[in-house]
This record gives sequence, structure tokens and C-alpha cells, in this order.
Amino acid sequence: MKDFLSARRCLRRRLSGERYRHSLNVMRLCAELAVRQGISPDRARWAGLLHDCARDLPIGRLRRYALRSGRKPSSVIRSADTPGLLHGPVSRTIAQSEFRLTDRDVLQSIESHTVGRVPMSTLEKIVYVADYASSDRRFKASSSIRRLARRSFQEAFRRAVMGKIRHVVSRHRVPHPQSLRLLTALLNGFPV
Repeated sequence: MKDFLSARRCLRRRLSGERYRHSLNVMRLCAELAVRQGISPDRARWAGLLHDCARDLPIGRLRRYALRSGRKPSSVIRSADTPGLLHGPVSRTIAQSEFRLTDRDVLQSIESHTVGRVPMSTLEKIVYVADYASSDRRFKASSSIRRLARRSFQEAFRRAVMGKIRHVVSRHRVPHPQSLRLLTALLNGFPV
């Protein structure tokens, strides 16, 4: 594993200024929420820092990374016009191969931060919420969910899931099947 400072420098070269600032904000919120949830803030920092390490790659490179990492060609093709769906899995691949991360929960948190899944670990939920509610986000719900996460993390997570799905639907798109499974589980009171 790279040391944290050299990982930050490397990430700074990979990402746009705006995306890098977002990653730092997510990293900080992840660490704060991890302490509140009783898990390692160091692991949360790694997940938050690297969650978007593939976000600025062109769609062609995202596709190639996805195919090389074992993604089914049909899922890569379906994601062709939505790089947001590929960047989580590809970020995991890059975190593992280039940043030498080996912690499976940190890697899974990086992969699932966009669409979620059932079940999710506490660290996965933290990265999911922190990405949605980081201080650089400009939509109205981000600050209220950030405040809520400090008081009632599970409720903040539930609202983040609903907010992400509402956003996708408002853009006249169909939510990812994993997101819909996650929402269904939450609405039916199943453990997530």
C-alpha cells in the first residue's frame, strides 16, 4: 500500500481540481462518520480519498478497465452513456492495482459508493453518505443529510438512497437494479 501522502499526490495528478477537492471533502466526512460509527477512521480515509479515482477517465478507458477487471461486456455496454456507473468498479480496480490497497471492505466501499448494494457494510454506507453529502455538494439536501448523519446515521443513509434514486428518475433514467434492490430492502425494513 502506498503511504497516504504519496497517494494524495498521485491522486492530485489524476483528477481535476474540482474532483480532487471533492475527494478530500469525502475523505474528511468519511473519517468523521467512521469515528461516530465506531470503525477505523484510517480505513474510511482511504475509501473516501480513492472513491472517485477513476471518475475523470474518458469513457473508452473506463470501458477497457472494466472489461480487463472481469466485468461482463453487456454491463459495460449498458453503462456506455453513463460513466457514473462504471467509475465505482473501475476506481476499485485502480485502488487495488495502482494504490496497492488490499483491504476488501475498503475496496468494496469504493466500488459500491454510487449505486449501493444489499447488504452493505458500515464502511460502505459511510462512503455512500459522504459522497452524497460532502461539503462541496451544492444541492439543498446535501447539507441537511450531512447534519443528519451526525445525529442519526441510518436515517441519513436511507435519505441518501432515496435522494440518489429521485435524482436519477428526475433525469428520466431508470435507476440501477442494485439501487432499486437497496431501496426495496430499506422500505420493507430488511437489514441492509
